[in-house]
Amino acid sequence: MNYLKGLCVLIFSLTAGFVFAQKGHDMKFKIHNFKGKKALIAYHFADKQYIMDTLDINSAGYFEMKADTTMRGGLYLFVLPPKNNYFEFIVDNKDTQFFTLETDSADLINKMKVTGSKQNEIFFNDISFISEKRKIVDDLQKKIKESGTDSVKIKKYQAELKDIDKQVVTAREKIMKDNPKMLYTAMLKATKNPEIPDTPKDESGKPLDSLFAYKYYKSHFWDFIDFNDDRLLLTPILLGKINEYLDKVCSQANDSLVKETEWLISRTRGNKEILKFMVVTCLNKYASDKIMGHDAVYVSIGENYYCTGIARAWTDSAQCVKICDRVQKLMPTILERRAPELRIMDEYDKWVSLSEVEADYTILYFWDYDCGHCKKVTPRVVQVVNAYLQKGANIKLYTVQINGTREDWKKKLKDYNLTGKGIINTADPSRITGFDKKYDLLSTPRIVVLDKDKKIKAKYISSKQLDEILNYFLYGKNEPMVLFDEDAPEHKDGEGKH
Repeated sequence: MNYLKGLCVLIFSLTAGFVFAQKGHDMKFKIHNFKGKKALIAYHFADKQYIMDTLDINSAGYFEMKADTTMRGGLYLFVLPPKNNYFEFIVDNKDTQFFTLETDSADLINKMKVTGSKQNEIFFNDISFISEKRKIVDDLQKKIKESGTDSVKIKKYQAELKDIDKQVVTAREKIMKDNPKMLYTAMLKATKNPEIPDTPKDESGKPLDSLFAYKYYKSHFWDFIDFNDDRLLLTPILLGKINEYLDKVCSQANDSLVKETEWLISRTRGNKEILKFMVVTCLNKYASDKIMGHDAVYVSIGENYYCTGIARAWTDSAQCVKICDRVQKLMPTILERRAPELRIMDEYDKWVSLSEVEADYTILYFWDYDCGHCKKVTPRVVQVVNAYLQKGANIKLYTVQINGTREDWKKKLKDYNLTGKGIINTADPSRITGFDKKYDLLSTPRIVVLDKDKKIKAKYISSKQLDEILNYFLYGKNEPMVLFDEDAPEHKDGEGKH
């Protein structure tokens, strides 16, 4: 059997609502040829599994879980230490919770006997059915591979594969039709994908909409999910559907994802448990997303649900404040917003305002002459900027030195080749202008690209990405223009700072 990885104890407040309806449950498990005296009951939540209880074997040889409360519906796991072999079973709060599962440790699934639960009987029969079909499919795929260029054999085996697929679909459609209220039916439905009809065509046979298939699939993606069925929360299915939709079906443009996540959340407002799950899942997803601009999604969710206090229904005030504080720090640098104003003294002790810099694109560069990484990146940034300046591009480099002293900084400018037309050097080592807070500056170096209206077009990118972005913005080419000089000096005097 499979080895269950990552069993851990739940550390958040799910347990508070884990048992709720006063109907009771009594579940017995008997495992022949298992010499252990303890077993674990666990459950799925999102993409993890959590231990719910430890059961001791009784004098009759059963592990029993019994109480006068009804358990929350979901997909549970019966786990056998120390190897943690396991099988899954269904607990349904809309069905009986008085049943017995009896099997053998040598073959937990195929030797399963179910008493008192029609749903689990269907569940295990279906698993066995799918397992048998899988063996046949694997054999047919092997035969196809071994057939080489024999098209007759390949066609025959492919037809058999298609027939097996039809058998599986037919069997599961029957389960869903005959048992509409079962959790297992909800699970099977949730894994279905929309069947896309033929693309409508005009009188000449030309497709009326080249994107018809995509639009249909997207608009019907959630047809088989009931957003009021919180039994799905204790299965791995819902998170998988959310990630597939947001990562593969939706446009990855940040403004599009803001709308899509809000639409998804709006679908769950009829069920407080699924609403909580959807908000937390989407917030966490984009809190750690590394794609440039996707922090706008985090900001949107944080602003709408944590800063407004809605999330206090499931999150304590301190956490809401923490998230809202992070939202406020990220908000000024969302892509396409006008960059926060900077007015900093330059190398000639004159104040220079960022908003007054006249250029089609301004590269805002935060750095520290003693930062180890800056010693490598700064020459590359200068190389890129000079290459575009020499080509006649109307760009400017606005550098901001963040540490050290102004005296040492001025001496370092020549070493880093930060001289000449098109380069504006400023320094605020005391940070009196608050640039670090305005731009959420957590480390250096940081590169931000602004258009002529000082709207943020790209941020926190590499020197190579800077090259690619400038070439695209200025000349419409999806490639870098500069061949980096790998021997560019990396000043070694001093330790890097971040």
